[in-house]
Amino acid sequence: YGLSSWMTTIMVSSLFIGFMLGSLFCGYLTKKFHRKWPVTISLIEIIFFGIVCVLIDNIWYFIFCRFMIGLGVGILINFVNSLFEILPSRFRDFIIGSIFIYFRIGILFFCLLVYGLMDDSKGYLDSKNWKLVTVLGITPNLISLILMLIFYKESPRIFLWEHEADKGVIELERLASLNKVLITENDKKGLFNYLQKEKKENVESQGE
Repeated sequence: YGLSSWMTTIMVSSLFIGFMLGSLFCGYLTKKFHRKWPVTISLIEIIFFGIVCVLIDNIWYFIFCRFMIGLGVGILINFVNSLFEILPSRFRDFIIGSIFIYFRIGILFFCLLVYGLMDDSKGYLDSKNWKLVTVLGITPNLISLILMLIFYKESPRIFLWEHEADKGVIELERLASLNKVLITENDKKGLFNYLQKEKKENVESQGE
């Protein structure tokens, strides 16, 4: 695009501004739509605007798309904590710990795309393939979306907290079966009593 320095600053900053706003609204979205749908929409948003940004040849559209991608990433990254509630305990530490390794692998993946498709043998990157690199760079998001739609279930704690006990118990029993644990009626009663106590304390703390 042959941008000036201040336009380059705007272009770069747009991603991080979107990231910031997405992080701020993550809590509200959880309360409003639970967890699965915000994660799904975030992945779709990243994929959609990652493609649109190379189809419309205009810098302001490109900046807007970067902002929307940042918004999706900001929402998505804050839902990582929800994995604690659905992963089998024997895999939990390994999977959560490995997420930061995958961040580095993602960076390496993108760098390899640039190296392979934007030849720098002449001492500068060939810009003709930047659109292809950008589109291929969102491939992991597409794979994540497919896997999430197949395997990701809603948080049982969200169901129980939002007065959807039947759904919450069903999901808890499914997770317990993965660990070969049987949830008894006494366990359910104790859980409901604990939640009522927690909600009461939460209301009282907000009133102080």
